[in-house]
Amino acid sequence: MNYKEKVIEKVSAQKRSLLASYAENPSTNWKHVDCDIHLILSLAMKKVGGGSVSTDPVDVKSFVRSTIVPKLRSQSVNDFPMLKLAALKFFTMLRNHMCVHEPMLKFQ
Repeated sequence: MNYKEKVIEKVSAQKRSLLASYAENPSTNWKHVDCDIHLILSLAMKKVGGGSVSTDPVDVKSFVRSTIVPKLRSQSVNDFPMLKLAALKFFTMLRNHMCVHEPMLKFQ
């Protein structure tokens, strides 16, 4: 197993653990999703050369679909404001690297 595969394995295990603990008790463990968002953001923002972004360790589209979009589409403005902030930060930092014409990214 090479380094990249080890990183992907570790990140995947950590993501599963964070999301599982959040699912058990969202009101207490919301920080775990916040940590997950920042973990993925830090891996996705790895700069390579002239400012391009490498998203190799994570499937960013899947992460956006499963974690970011639901937080931004939530009807209640007051539910988990820090998660909404982290989701907005993620979307803002990677907006130039995502296809905004995809239906999953349209917020209506």
